[in-house]
Amino acid sequence: MRLLDAVEEFERLVEARGGDLMVDEPPLDTIGEPDDPLFLVPTRAADESIAVYIRRLEALTSEIRGRRRDR
Repeated sequence: MRLLDAVEEFERLVEARGGDLMVDEPPLDTIGEPDDPLFLVPTRAADESIAVYIRRLEALTSEIRGRRRDR
């Protein structure tokens, strides 16, 4: 559940900062740029443990939280 909670918190914060999850996470078969690369859910490396990935996602969430809304 901790992974799901971390992803949901990230997504809530992206939306609160004006991000659009449909734009920031384009389908894999399309070429496009996100509104803000910081709003992309990070890809988990093949050798990355869930615990390390969650910490990285939480750090990214904190970085977004520290941003001003108008950026």
